[in-house]
Amino acid sequence: KNSATWPFDIDQFLLLNVAIGGYSGTPDTNFTESSMVIDYVRVYQNNTAGIDDVFSSKFTIYPNPSSGIINIKTDQKINKIEIYSTLGKRIFVKNISKSSINLKNLKAGIYFLKIFSEMKVATKKIILKK
Repeated sequence: KNSATWPFDIDQFLLLNVAIGGYSGTPDTNFTESSMVIDYVRVYQNNTAGIDDVFSSKFTIYPNPSSGIINIKTDQKINKIEIYSTLGKRIFVKNISKSSINLKNLKAGIYFLKIFSEMKVATKKIILKK
């Protein structure tokens, strides 16, 4: 929209994987250098904002990283929380209505917190340290 929101004046970096040989055969043993022409580069955005992201933004987790006690700041009603390992294994389920949870019995690491509120679910990443 304007110069303050234009992202392309910031340094951008691309990692291009360039290989010699393979499908076209073995490279010439006398090869030292050549020019490279890049036809195009496709850039993907990892994720986009959606309705779920807007709902998730209604929940703030603090402190994060935490030593075991996490707090959920929200004006939404919380029905239940679930905590998952990074491998997707559910390791903690609790029906709660309060905004403070004791997770001191879990090992240090990265977890995913699913917050169930009415008919919606918000997912947050939490880090536990010891």
